[in-house]
Amino acid sequence: MAKILITSDIHLGAGGETIVPEAERIETFKQIAGLACEHDLMLIAGDLIDSGDVSDEIKDIIKEEFRKIREAGTEIVYTPGISEQSKVGGIYDFIGDFGATHIFNRRKISAPYSLTADGQRLHIYGAVSSPHFNITNVKRRDEQGFHIGLFHSDFDFKKNKPGIRIMELDFYALGYGHSCKIFKVLDRVIGVKPGSPVAITEKETGERYVLSVTVAGDAVSEIKHIPVNTVSVSAAKIDCGDYADSNALRDALMDKASDKTILVLSIEGEHSFTLSSVLESLKEHFFDLRVTDNSIPSADFLITSYAEENSIRGEFFRILQEKLSEKQTDKAILACLPQLLRFIMDDELKAMEEWLCAL
Repeated sequence: MAKILITSDIHLGAGGETIVPEAERIETFKQIAGLACEHDLMLIAGDLIDSGDVSDEIKDIIKEEFRKIREAGTEIVYTPGISEQSKVGGIYDFIGDFGATHIFNRRKISAPYSLTADGQRLHIYGAVSSPHFNITNVKRRDEQGFHIGLFHSDFDFKKNKPGIRIMELDFYALGYGHSCKIFKVLDRVIGVKPGSPVAITEKETGERYVLSVTVAGDAVSEIKHIPVNTVSVSAAKIDCGDYADSNALRDALMDKASDKTILVLSIEGEHSFTLSSVLESLKEHFFDLRVTDNSIPSADFLITSYAEENSIRGEFFRILQEKLSEKQTDKAILACLPQLLRFIMDDELKAMEEWLCAL
């Protein structure tokens, strides 16, 4: 029986280009390395790093974690992905210094890397990611054991049914996609995509995984999803019109609060209360709060807020209040009034000249 841990698309070194901070990505990688020590084999299906500009600090962290994994008796087999290749072709030289047991560093399929784990013979086939790579061209060697393809490829098993019928490997571990997927044919698992173990973009919400696969008797006997992300992304969309006041809105968002959650919040609708103070008070309850505010303050709310102000702006809202109270304002004007007021009250219009021009 052999235990295999499969991961891909960690993108270490991406820095501020990802929604989850680098420090958290590193912690997730270390957690994955710890899990790998409990397995016979670790398979990395590409994009462990994000580019050739990865820092020396990140390189040293990878080397140290790989050293611990190897010392625990776990072998590491690694197929480089798109992010690990230079523009002129070929993988970055420093990847060879990470300390993996075996790295597939050519674009053509070569001899598989073979090993025996607890009596189970394993053969791993791989090739560096390429636009011209065709996964259906992989040919199985005539050797006893469990034959695995390790590729950074966007091959879709569901759309390429003819390809499935001519495939000869027992199992495929794939990178490239950032969502976790299990591929089956006639109720038999033929492949997996573990996805990115930590969110890259704000659309990658929820738990992120690595996959633990047990192989016994030349067949998959068990697959486990293991959550590894130290921080998760959650998305919410709210309509201010659904909340009577700021307290009701705050209570609704507090139900999602966690110091391990990055909340991506989209706000819409018309509101009659102050949003900024609510959002500011919520920040301490999340790992991070990212807000896109498309809401519109109601005319009544703005009048109440500014009509008593001793300024040109205050005079504007006092006149507006009088006009609205006359109930003779054109309906078309009333319909576009909240949007117009939102524009002229924009925080960027701070100077009196700008405000008057907006009017």
